[in-house]
Formats: sequence, C-alpha cells, structure tokens
Amino acid sequence: MPSKRIRFGTSGWRAILADEFTFDNVRLAVAAIAGHVKARSRNPALIVGHDTRFLSEEFAQTAAGVLAAHHVRPLLCDGAAPTPTIAYEILRRKTDGAINFTASHNPADYHGLKFSGADGAPALPEVTREIEERFAQLAAAGRPVPEASHADFERIAPRQPYLERLSELVDLDAIRRAGLRVVCDPLHGAGSGYLDRILAEAGVAVTAIRTERDVLFDGLVRTNEKVYDLLVLGKSLQQTILGDTKSFPLRYIDWNPDTWLTSNVFHVTEEYEVERSGSHELRTPDLVLFVNGIPLGVIECKRPDLKDAIEQAVSQMIRNQRDDEIPKLFLYAQLLVAVSKNEARYATTGTAAKFWAVWKEDVDAELAPLVNQPLSKPQKDRLFGHRFQYVRRYFDALEQGERSVQLLRQHHPCKAVGQGHGREGKEQVRFPLEVRVQSVGTADHKGDVAPAAQTAGQEAGETPSVQRLAPFVQHYPHAPTG
Repeated sequence: MPSKRIRFGTSGWRAILADEFTFDNVRLAVAAIAGHVKARSRNPALIVGHDTRFLSEEFAQTAAGVLAAHHVRPLLCDGAAPTPTIAYEILRRKTDGAINFTASHNPADYHGLKFSGADGAPALPEVTREIEERFAQLAAAGRPVPEASHADFERIAPRQPYLERLSELVDLDAIRRAGLRVVCDPLHGAGSGYLDRILAEAGVAVTAIRTERDVLFDGLVRTNEKVYDLLVLGKSLQQTILGDTKSFPLRYIDWNPDTWLTSNVFHVTEEYEVERSGSHELRTPDLVLFVNGIPLGVIECKRPDLKDAIEQAVSQMIRNQRDDEIPKLFLYAQLLVAVSKNEARYATTGTAAKFWAVWKEDVDAELAPLVNQPLSKPQKDRLFGHRFQYVRRYFDALEQGERSVQLLRQHHPCKAVGQGHGREGKEQVRFPLEVRVQSVGTADHKGDVAPAAQTAGQEAGETPSVQRLAPFVQHYPHAPTG
C-alpha cells in the first residue's frame, strides 16, 4: 500500500527497501516530479540515473516508464553513474534535471531518490516541498499511476563526456610525470571505471580494487569492521606478465616492526572540516590522525570547566557518526578518543556511550624526557605567527609554569590550509602536519611539523592532555631549528 506522504531530506528521499521505499511509492514520487517539471517546461526531459544498489536498475526503468507516460522524455543512463557525472550531463544536454536512484552511504536495506534541477544542483527545499504535496495528492486520489511499457527508452552514456571534461580541468600530465603508483578503491560503488580509467588513459600506473558490484553494503559498523580487516590483513592482487600470473599482497599500512616507521606517513590535522551528508554545513573534529592518508584516529577535546565535559565529548563523537552527520569519516577511524584536561575515554566506531573505556596513560620511558621541553623562539614564531597574539601569550605562560607539553619540535614553517577567521569570538585555524618517523631519538622527518596536538582546542580555552598522543606521534630531538 502506498504511503500517504514522503519527506525529502537535504539529499533526496531515502527510506528502507520494501517498507517505505517501494515501487508503488517510487511511481508516485516520479509522477509528482513529472508534474513539477511539466508546469515549467513545454517539452521537458529528465535524465534517469542510478547507483549499484539492489534493484537500482529496476527502479530507474520504472521511473523512465512513468515519465514517458506523463509526456516527459526520459534519458536513461546506460549504467551506474556518480552524482557529479549526472550533474554535468544535465548541463551538457540542457535538460530539465535528473532523477537519480541512490541512498549514498546508508546501509544496504536503504534506497533513495534524488531530484536535481536544470542547474545540476539538488532541488531546493521549496521545490521538494511542492513535490511532497503533489505526492500526497496523488496518494490520496488512490488511482493507479500511468506507466509506459518497458520499451527501449533512449539511453545515454554520460561517462566519456564527463571524463573528457575532467581531462580539460585537471593536469593529468603532471600526475603522470610525478611517477605515482595509484590504488583506486571505489568501494563497489558507482565510481568504478572513472578515476581508475582516466588515470590509466593518462599513463599513470593505477590498480583498481573492489570494482565489482556489491549490493549488500553493511552499514557503518560492519563496513568499519571490513575496513579494519583490510588495513590489518591487506589484499591479494593478481598481475599477469607475459602469460605468467602471480599474486602480490597490497598493504595499506606497513605493520612490520622493522619498517613501519620508515614506510608509513603520518599526519595530524587540527579543526578538520568535514561536510555533513547532503549539506554544505561543516563539522570540525578537533584532531584527526592519519596514516598514509587514512583517518585512523579522531579526537574530541572539551574545556574542563564545562559540566560533564567528557560526556559531552563522547556525545558529540557519537552524534557525528549518524547518517545525517559525517559518518564517512568513521568508516575508516579505528580509534575514537574524548579528552578533557587529564581525563580521557576511548572507543571504536559504533560504540555506545556506556561502553567507552577510561584511557590509562602509560608514558614510554623514551618519551618522558620530551614532556615540557620548551620550543625555541624561531619555532614559536613559525607556529604562532598566523594566530592571535593572546594564543602565544597563553602558551608562554604555560611554559613558564612548567605545565606545557610538547611532543614535536617544528622544524619547517607551518603551511596553513585555511585562513584564520573569527567564529563566535574564537580563532578557528586548521593546518596539516606531516611527520615521517623512524624511531624515538632518531627520525627522518618530512613536511611541516608542529605541536598541533597541544594547540587544538586550547585556542578556545580548552586544555587537553596532549601527552595522550604519545602513542601516535614521536619526537625528533635533532631536527634543525633554523
């Protein structure tokens, strides 16, 4: 039985398959969209696209039939296509928009429908509200939705024009000359055959994995577990040379105790900005810890004067994992930490608040001498040069009181990703820090290094115990200061 109403969120209508997201409701939704575009165009045409989820092609075919029956010309994509590709095709063909069947990052039991306008962007709220009202009227009428027979609808191939346009915008020759060896992982999704293909055609050494369709995306926790297995165990890939096929292990992280410090690259970002699902609104986790570009750790810091500061940090971390927040960050994160001054708790993705464990600090004897080691004036000039003066005065006062913690010495000028800007009276500056570490006491640093762990949050008066980052980043005491 069709629903009486549906609701469009920030990125379309999403619902559970065979519950709200049914063929009957899809027919009503598409008929409502057809009514909307017919009211604005004499000879409307809509692109119909889909992702690789269960029943995606069937929903797209049904939508094409409903559009045709309502005298809207359907242009059916010849295969799964990413949303940006469909958006470009709208502009290239000058159509009235597109219907795209996708539920983005949601679990396998979900599906969804996005409607984009003639500008290629998601429909505005006033448009989706009108479509919702049209849906309600059609559902209340109780009449069958007209649908053309599944004839051979006009099909389009949007991939090649999109890749050709990308090649005009991106300096592929520079990527090829860099001599990179790239592994492309589209996660069984609609992006398969895009990045890997354009790089291969440009002469870049690229290997694509998980390009096959997998309709059973298992949701945040199970996918996180699969990512954990890949990170720990790696993946075996076959390569055939002159008829001889061999399997080679691909490891995303080198866990070998003899080589992991020289083979992996570590980054720390402060105030890392992540767009919410289907929105341009940003969330900014205080610290994100990367290994080889993979966000393995997320740290949330809270001021100690807040009521239930640790609970607030844990609650915020759990909130950010919701479907309408920034769940994609947590598909990869394997360690979540909530800190407030000398208190900390930790967990993994999907852990309920009551199961977050207390972090017990155990400083390695080799790291202990580094605690409270002061920075030189040139180092401070580079670290605090782009920040408000009160920030430097605050850390100078901490240092004089022997309360500071420095785990890293900055030995190159820090390059800021974003410019500092006032936000509710607080400075919000973020910058990447790259550290290539060999061992405690002897290291081979590359890139810009700064005590970001200490500064994150403290500009706003927060005082997290940076000492807890010792297991993640290690110190190079002989780095040049000039």
